Amino acid sequence: MNFKLKGIELDAFRIYQNKQFFNFLTNTGEVANLIVIYAPNGYGKTSFIDAVEWALTGNINRISKNTILKKTADNEKGLILKNIKSEKEYGTVKLIAEGGGLLEKKTKVIGGNRKTDYADGDLIFKSDVFKKINYADFSTKSILGQDKIDSFLRSISPKDRYDTLTNFWDDENDSELFKRILNLYSESEKQLKQVKEDLGEITKEIQSLVIRPSIMVEINNLVEKFNQIKSKELSLPELNTNNNKRFINALIETKSKLESAMEENNKKVLTAQYLTKNFEAYNDKKNILINITEDMKFTKNILDKYKKKEKRTNTLNSIVYEAYNLYEKYRKIKKLIKLHNKTANLQKKIIDFEEKNSKLVKEISTNNSQKTKQEHILNETKVKLDNIQNLKKDIEYRYSKLDSNLEGYFYIRRKKAHLSQRLLLLKEMINIRQIEIQKYKKQMLTLNSYRDYEVKDIININIDNKNITSLVMEISKSYKFIQQKELELKELNQEYNQFGKLNEQINTIYKVGKKFIEESRTTSCPLCKKEYDDFESLVRSVDKDFKDIDILNKMKSKIVNLELGIKDEKNRVNKFTDLYRKEIDKELKVLSIMDIESETKISSYNSLNQRMNNKLNNIKKEESDLISFFNKLNIDIEDSSNENIADIKSSILGKINNLSKTILDYENKVNETSESIKKITTILKQKEVEYVSNKNKIREIREDSILKSFNQVLSELKIGSNIEKIKETSVEVKEKFLLKVNNKRSISNEIYNLDIDLFQYNEQDINDKYMELQNSHQEVRTYIDNYNLELDKLRVSNPSSKEELIQIHADLSNQISSANSALNILNDLMGFTNYIENNIESKTKESKKRELEDSLAVLEKGNEELSNAKEYITNYIENKINNSFNLESINSIYQRIDPHPDFNNIKFESDLSKDKPEINIYASDRKEKLAPILYFSAAQVNILSLSIFLAKALLKDHDGLNTIFMDDPIQHLDNLNILSFIDLLRTITNQLDKQVILSTHNENFYKLIKRKMDPEYTKSKFIELESFGKIRNP
Repeated sequence: MNFKLKGIELDAFRIYQNKQFFNFLTNTGEVANLIVIYAPNGYGKTSFIDAVEWALTGNINRISKNTILKKTADNEKGLILKNIKSEKEYGTVKLIAEGGGLLEKKTKVIGGNRKTDYADGDLIFKSDVFKKINYADFSTKSILGQDKIDSFLRSISPKDRYDTLTNFWDDENDSELFKRILNLYSESEKQLKQVKEDLGEITKEIQSLVIRPSIMVEINNLVEKFNQIKSKELSLPELNTNNNKRFINALIETKSKLESAMEENNKKVLTAQYLTKNFEAYNDKKNILINITEDMKFTKNILDKYKKKEKRTNTLNSIVYEAYNLYEKYRKIKKLIKLHNKTANLQKKIIDFEEKNSKLVKEISTNNSQKTKQEHILNETKVKLDNIQNLKKDIEYRYSKLDSNLEGYFYIRRKKAHLSQRLLLLKEMINIRQIEIQKYKKQMLTLNSYRDYEVKDIININIDNKNITSLVMEISKSYKFIQQKELELKELNQEYNQFGKLNEQINTIYKVGKKFIEESRTTSCPLCKKEYDDFESLVRSVDKDFKDIDILNKMKSKIVNLELGIKDEKNRVNKFTDLYRKEIDKELKVLSIMDIESETKISSYNSLNQRMNNKLNNIKKEESDLISFFNKLNIDIEDSSNENIADIKSSILGKINNLSKTILDYENKVNETSESIKKITTILKQKEVEYVSNKNKIREIREDSILKSFNQVLSELKIGSNIEKIKETSVEVKEKFLLKVNNKRSISNEIYNLDIDLFQYNEQDINDKYMELQNSHQEVRTYIDNYNLELDKLRVSNPSSKEELIQIHADLSNQISSANSALNILNDLMGFTNYIENNIESKTKESKKRELEDSLAVLEKGNEELSNAKEYITNYIENKINNSFNLESINSIYQRIDPHPDFNNIKFESDLSKDKPEINIYASDRKEKLAPILYFSAAQVNILSLSIFLAKALLKDHDGLNTIFMDDPIQHLDNLNILSFIDLLRTITNQLDKQVILSTHNENFYKLIKRKMDPEYTKSKFIELESFGKIRNP
């Protein structure tokens, strides 16, 4: 079922700070088909369109689809939808539909994790009629915002235009599937082409790589020649068509082994030459090495004595140092023993003073505990005293306020009763209004069903409306008259058709002929073909030739009169039926207005109810505070009488007197406790003075020079003060000292003997001589070792003569000659490796060719399937695009507003053959076509955009909201265009019964359309904004 809007209410939304109601009902109470909102730029036209789009879809297309605006909204956060200046917690948008439908939504409240209110709002109420709308589809096809007016025409490329226009037709996302198939097909074509190219190239390469038979014979001759030489026991296999790769590997391996062997033989020859040449020098060096070794042993023995002397000298120095330290320690211990008797008395005095101080510390601690206890008692007493004093002050204060609070309490109770009574009355009024709304809705549902009744059902209606009842009676009267006359006509027609049965055949011919003449009104006789002057002459001639014609004429005349009477009466029924439906529409509009008024009243009552409840809650809080006040005075105010209160007052005065006595007792106790604390404090000070005096005496004793000297020595020696232990330590130190003295004497003798042995030598000379011998020894040793290494290379050990080495050199030279011959043959064979490698590569390429042929078969099959799928979906999408864009409607709308003088036929051409699909929009004449965006004026582009949008919006492809929204659609139109556009709007709203809501900043257009679509004669409504977000009162 299609429906329209009868009003929109905005509150604290975008530019609308206060509640504004856009009423779409005409003066007669009908829902207007055309609503025009006029305001200068910035007054709230676009905010109105934003509100509708947000309420229906949860977002605002011009923000969400614009990268810059979307980024700004994300960065700004805060309030974007709710009006910043409004004190309300959230903004609301309410769409009111005909038939009682309602959609109400509020903005999100910022708080917690939510940083912005730009999001889908919270639904307050949603009628069933709004649940059946496809909101995304409605936003695309029925809301024309500023951002969408010519966006699809001014798209940068046909590809972008295709993507933009998918919103109009691609409701099942077929375009994405198509693009994927296009990409797959394109990739398949590339792979197919590449495989064919690779297959051609590899076939040519195989033909050029096959080895010739003559070359194979030449290679095998060289192999045989090489194998006969048998150099280093190396051999090669014979080459055939199946062992190409193995032959190449064997050839490379054999050549590598031979070259390696030759290199080794060359080195051995050089080694043999070296050994032969240096054989005599080698024997001389061995003798020299023996003499040098003997001299090194003698020199080393002298150096060892010098090292021993140095070591023993160091040991002697250490012993002397240790002996000196032991002597010093022994001397200090003797001093300790001497001072011990003098320091013992001083130590005893220190101990006595420390014991006195220890006793004083315990006594001071006990006195401090007593003082703390008394201070605690004092503090507790003072706290109790303060509490009782405060309690007395509080009771005295409450007693002074008792009379005024009693008066206030009884006043609040009266006020509370009054407000509660008003709230009950208000609740009854709300219930009455809700019952009225239900009554209105029920009446509207009944009237809506009555409106669609047929005449036969209308006559049975029983309704409490004088005008409608009067019309129903008129319709019933005419309906019964028609039924009666139709029955008479039926009987008369039967009599007319059956008349003249005596001569049935002639009568039949006559009737058929006469009927033909009457229906065709011919002037030629159908039987004899004779021509008459006119139709009446022919009828009279036919009538006079048959019997009973007069009777037939009378019956025919009566039939005609009856038919005319019935027709007139049916016209009368139609007239009264139209009046009946208009009267119902009128009654429906009245009920709708009353429904809206009742809803407004309920909203006002609810607001008043909230305020009164807030007042009542405040009064209850005051009442609770007063009851608490009385409870603290032990007064049950709700059950107390005047006599009882007098007794309570007397009781309170008595309590105040008792508290005064208690305060006096606590003050005396505070004074007593304070005196006790003073006494304890005096005793503490005396004992603390004595403690400090003892401390000073201890410090004076410890500063005595004899005691300090004694303690210093103890500290240096790190021993205890026990005299016995000191004496034991003295004996131990003395024994250690004597032992060190004996060691010193022994080592001194040993050093003396070494000095005698080394008397004739100089240590530096001996060191220099030893270093020289070491260098000579190393040089001779290196020469001998190198010679032995060269012998090891030839696997020779201790040759007996030079002739043995000469024979080894000759044998090695013969081996090199034989290896050179074999290497020359291998080099010749290596010259043929290119042929062999080509033959190997041809085998590999044969395998690769078979793989490519298999891939080609798979690709050709897949490409064929993709081509079929591409062709199918291309045809499907082309049909879908053509069906979605009704070119006949687009051209009809475009030509009505203002077509191009030459290019007046708009065409959509989709190019789906490329990797990325495109849509081109052309304007054409009989000879050529052009792109409107390049050659049309801004006004013509504007008109074409409107035509495309309106052609889609006017399609009735589903039930739902039958309304089109347009935000300032006439940006570039001139006066002639505007007149044509107004005529088009008249057709859309009057003939197609579509509701159109548009805004404009153009005052001339507003005045012109208001005059052309006069609300007195058309179902139109004109609304003006007088300032920012505020509707001008009519």
